[in-house]
Amino acid sequence: MKTYHHTRYPLAIMVLGSLLLLGIAGIAAAVEVENQTQDKAKFEKLLSERKKLNNQLYQLDRRAAEKIKNGEDPVVIHAEQIGLQDQLDLVELRAEILAIRLGAAVPDLGGQSNAYGSDTVSNKEDPVESRARDVLQRGRSRAMNRLRRDCLQLLASIDFSRFLDESKRK
Repeated sequence: MKTYHHTRYPLAIMVLGSLLLLGIAGIAAAVEVENQTQDKAKFEKLLSERKKLNNQLYQLDRRAAEKIKNGEDPVVIHAEQIGLQDQLDLVELRAEILAIRLGAAVPDLGGQSNAYGSDTVSNKEDPVESRARDVLQRGRSRAMNRLRRDCLQLLASIDFSRFLDESKRK
């Protein structure tokens, strides 16, 4: 009876190879779970930071509105608002990237918009905010009327006869 010893070794190598692949796959899965847990923690931290920055920006908006109400110029506060808005935008971008990676959604700020949106923090209308919005709207209206008038004057001043004469020749 002949025994083939050389057939046992390839089987043993195949079994060891399979076990090695399973081990590597298990380690990779464990690392992926750990990375996902770390990403979730980072995501929660970014959401917390986003809420904090948004609240700070809202407070700056209130201070600026008070300065406008008192007839003061809120230039310094405006500069702070711009810097804070840039930080908020960066945090929101990072949170959105992590949300995509985790297959999650970035939650709403709970009725608050990121400072320059149209949503208000509360359902009742703030008289200072309303007055500031009216002032901005009136300014925007005046600017648009002026732009419209200037554009009409510009169009009226253009002599199209030369252009039209050249197009008739062709």
